[in-house]
Amino acid sequence: EDVATQDGLLQRIDARVKLVTLLGLLVVTALARSVVVLLVVYAAVLALGVASRLSLVFFLKRVWLFVPMFTGIVVLPATLNVITPGTIVVPLGTWFGHELGITSEGLHGAAIIIVRVAVSISLVVLLTLTTPWTRLLAALRALFVPKVFILVLGMAYRYLFHLLGSVTDMYT
Repeated sequence: EDVATQDGLLQRIDARVKLVTLLGLLVVTALARSVVVLLVVYAAVLALGVASRLSLVFFLKRVWLFVPMFTGIVVLPATLNVITPGTIVVPLGTWFGHELGITSEGLHGAAIIIVRVAVSISLVVLLTLTTPWTRLLAALRALFVPKVFILVLGMAYRYLFHLLGSVTDMYT
């Protein structure tokens, strides 16, 4: 909420416009098949974050804390020639008489998935950091998202803070 009330570029834009634009950019990100295109979109997201007066280090930590941890682990097996056949660039030895290694095709596919996830998470983080929660819920309602979904989101958001408070009390 503190970041959302600052005077930045995205903070001045209506939440409905940001939400529709986010959805469009998420579709572009999902359909992009080139790492270069995804990196250009990611650079634009970072530029929007800086123009919105977000700390770049704070923003990058929020995104890249989870991307390598989850997506990297999930995509790692796809880099092996057992899953993705191709030219081996990093030999890892043999396994039951077959050569095992990381392929260039597997690395390319893994890079696309990791950058795609990073761009998608960055877009969502950028939206949530630059839009007050009440305006975001109102924008979802204006775009005809079912009321039950919005109520569940609102309750989950509210009870998240109650849960954090309870955990803090138990810890102290």
